[in-house]
Amino acid sequence: MPGPAALLSAIRNSRRAGYNRRTTLGHDMAGTRDDIEDLTGTMLGQCRLIERIGMGGMGHVYRARHQGLDKDVAVKVLPRELCNNSVMKERFLNEARTAGQLEHPNIMPVYAVDEQQGQPYIVMQLIDGVPVSRLVGRQGVDPLLAVKIAAQVARGLAFAHRHSTVHRDIKPDNLMITSNGRVKITDFGVAAALGSVLSGGHSGSPPYMSPEQCRGEQVDGRSDIYSLGVTLYLLLTGRRPFLGETPQALILMHQQDDFPRLTHLRPGLPLELERITNQMLAKKPEARYQNAEELAEDLEAAGEALRNLRRRTVSVKRSDQSSIYRLAQKAEEAASEEFNRHETVELAILSITTQADAATGDAQRAMRLARYDEALKQIDRALKIKPDDPRTLLLRGHIYRKQRKLKEALDDYRRAVEVSPDDPRARSFLGGLQRMMGDLGGAKENIMHALKLDAMNVEARISLGKIYEKGRALTSAKREYEKAVELVPADERGYVALAVLLIENPSLKDKHDRQEPLDRAKELLEKALELNPSFAESAYWLAVLTAPADTRKGMDYLERAVKNGFKDRKRLKHKAFAALEAFPSFKNLLKVFGGS
Repeated sequence: MPGPAALLSAIRNSRRAGYNRRTTLGHDMAGTRDDIEDLTGTMLGQCRLIERIGMGGMGHVYRARHQGLDKDVAVKVLPRELCNNSVMKERFLNEARTAGQLEHPNIMPVYAVDEQQGQPYIVMQLIDGVPVSRLVGRQGVDPLLAVKIAAQVARGLAFAHRHSTVHRDIKPDNLMITSNGRVKITDFGVAAALGSVLSGGHSGSPPYMSPEQCRGEQVDGRSDIYSLGVTLYLLLTGRRPFLGETPQALILMHQQDDFPRLTHLRPGLPLELERITNQMLAKKPEARYQNAEELAEDLEAAGEALRNLRRRTVSVKRSDQSSIYRLAQKAEEAASEEFNRHETVELAILSITTQADAATGDAQRAMRLARYDEALKQIDRALKIKPDDPRTLLLRGHIYRKQRKLKEALDDYRRAVEVSPDDPRARSFLGGLQRMMGDLGGAKENIMHALKLDAMNVEARISLGKIYEKGRALTSAKREYEKAVELVPADERGYVALAVLLIENPSLKDKHDRQEPLDRAKELLEKALELNPSFAESAYWLAVLTAPADTRKGMDYLERAVKNGFKDRKRLKHKAFAALEAFPSFKNLLKVFGGS
């Protein structure tokens, strides 16, 4: 665990980064769609929209500067295509009206709601944080952190229920954990007054709906407690209590089925914590906690019990007259406070690292869509939180390579090697780029180092082979490619590298080879295509091999390569394709690449 100074520095850096994840209408609102109107630069009331930081089907969130308050805020905007939908518009406005009346540390603050030229918008507090859904791994989260999260949500719900409001859509996507460890309830879009007609119906999310909600009955605060129980179960085990594949299946399961015992899925959990969760998930509302205040107290007590299991205790005579006891009592109180601080800092760290991971994930998705500027923006945010993360540095290097910014890519690969000198991937990528840029000495040094760290690194072994090819040491190159196939037979790249070497050097044959080089190359490429049917290089080189003798088959392979992502028009001029030039389909292929 890092020291306090490092933790505080990380938290401050995360705030400076300004990376904000939003879930305001039941969706993780990070997206990369191109077909959505971007209102960046627009003035809505006193708010100038600076950048879009999240979007989903029911709302887009922007970071904005509020000129009256002179500070950054979050502005949530109803998508223009929904502005004429009275039901959606009412739900959007209901969120602002409801949350705006609830001022509590565990409820997302709403400053204002307004409408401009038919465009409704909500002005909210700008929060550095992530949805709780982002924190859940395959085994859940640490039980003490899970309890602390649930207890904070219960406190927020208790306040809302005292003010006659039932949320009706409690789930991990609608719970934000901030960079200082605070949990905040968001999205009051389907909230309703307790006892009102609106509190009935099927509003909510089927995986988290209470049995009475599933039946369309009027609900009260005990329904929110059930939904929080589903969330706590997920946090403790990594899965929900019911795993139906359709909404209809889930609605029946909530009403009829039993769920696996917590202690069966996660042995070692305290039985008291299992009892609390079971009571939250009782089918009948009258068997659950009757109010969220009582639940919060039990969760906090369970958290204290978990702390006691983890800390060392001092056994002394419990006497008011004992000075030793009084000192021990003070030490225990101080320890309790320290553990509380420790957990809050842990939650903060969890939020911060999840923000960085989320930004990296968004960058990877944007990169796959060739949205490189968006990818770089996300990476910059991640690096402000974790400035020396080698994985993120390598990813930025890959993006720079895609943009042909080889010097910048080289700098990032070198930095990744500096911070993680024994990372074989970092060494391999650096060596591969050095080879491309002509620094064969540096390339060989890094690639050999990568192979010492991981002999099965196919990327590094192929790069080493390419260096040998450059020096016309073809037998050495052949040996490296053969070793790649031998060590990692499930990776198609080794087969293709060896096949291309044989195609381009058809006389390369030694006494151990039983096949002619071109026959062997064809067999290798067919195996590569079998291993990965979508690898474009396999299909391209099969087209090179087959086109001179079988034009139809060669054309089929070439079209398959293009469909799999091949995009180098210059390589369509390979001499093997001379026989295809009269084919209308080949001419059409050239047109696809912008030729005539």
